[in-house]
Amino acid sequence: MGTGKNRYSQLIEAIFNQYYENGKEAIQFERTDLVTQAKALNIKLPKNLGDILYSFRYRTPLPESITSKAHFHLLIQRLKTLPSINGYNGHP
Repeated sequence: MGTGKNRYSQLIEAIFNQYYENGKEAIQFERTDLVTQAKALNIKLPKNLGDILYSFRYRTPLPESITSKAHFHLLIQRLKTLPSINGYNGHP
């Protein structure tokens, strides 16, 4: 990959770029998007998929590639919270 960005940043950027349209106030996606993008980017997912979103809410700022396009208050939310995704339970 060689981008210097951690896997969470790479995933959230890919999802943002997939759904963002100029002027949108919210980006909605499903947890399955995390799995799909991780496979496309060859990124190992964490055992707890929720940690990806938690990380950006409480521990780390969103990547500049997102904040440069969207206002600070842009809401990134999940449509569904599923205990497992097609049998995915966090283990490859």
